[in-house]
Amino acid sequence: MSEQTNHEELLTAEQEANLEKAANMIKSIANPIRLGIVWLLKDGKEMSVSELHKGMGLDQGMVSHYIARMKAQGILNCRKEGKKNLYYIEHKKILNVFKCMKI
Repeated sequence: MSEQTNHEELLTAEQEANLEKAANMIKSIANPIRLGIVWLLKDGKEMSVSELHKGMGLDQGMVSHYIARMKAQGILNCRKEGKKNLYYIEHKKILNVFKCMKI
């Protein structure tokens, strides 16, 4: 990204870092299963891994793996309720992907 022609502006280090973070977030949801998890959690819903795996019709371990990746990227977070972890969307702007795709 650092090559420049006469009419282009260089990105600042902060802009490059923000673009890298955005690209990593997009990569984190660039999968139908991960998008499905985000879809189930939209509208402020909180769900356990068990509820998500039932809602997706997938193996609980697979859903846990995908949740961990999105949590590491700051897309999801969780709160403890009794013995359950309830997952929710931490980075609300990620929902704009559905608007962009008119879903």
